[in-house]
Amino acid sequence: MLTLDETTHTYRDGDTIYPSVTQIVRAVVAARWSVDDWYLDRGKMIHRCMAFVARGSLIDPATLDERIRGFVKAGQDALWHLAETPVLIEHMQAHPVMGYAGTLDLLTHEGSLVDYKSGAADLSVVPQLGGYALLCEQHQLKVKKCLSIELHEDGTYRMDTLKPWRCIGLFKALFSVYGWMKAEGMLDGAQ
Repeated sequence: MLTLDETTHTYRDGDTIYPSVTQIVRAVVAARWSVDDWYLDRGKMIHRCMAFVARGSLIDPATLDERIRGFVKAGQDALWHLAETPVLIEHMQAHPVMGYAGTLDLLTHEGSLVDYKSGAADLSVVPQLGGYALLCEQHQLKVKKCLSIELHEDGTYRMDTLKPWRCIGLFKALFSVYGWMKAEGMLDGAQ
């Protein structure tokens, strides 16, 4: 049974510890990763609200904290325009063959794999979606397109469509580099 310790962001299945998609990408891609805890917490709350939206159970957006209301409205509008049926929402999966895990934001019946960003989407979204797409395919779930949805505080959004094969190829490349870095002792505290 796959579990996630949200404090340490550690995925575990019994005695097996899996690195996350995000950990793999961040270990390899040089970027500005220092984000204030406030923004991380805000992102978690927005993702939780988006799960309610995708399930159709967010009743009154006006009851949301004003600091996330615009982001959630943007997500509601994006999903309304997407007009697809959710199948998996905030779903944890492990790839036992490759040895990693992750939690995808949304997979639709029509094959759209969605990742929400409550800040500016950066280049890491491409391999991140690739890691989630591989998780889906490992479990016989077809991904036809990858969508990065950047949610804005003013209630607007930007949706970028990415090709799954490109996302998957890039994640596999980063995963290989991650494995080499781990074998060479270049990752402090890596799983």
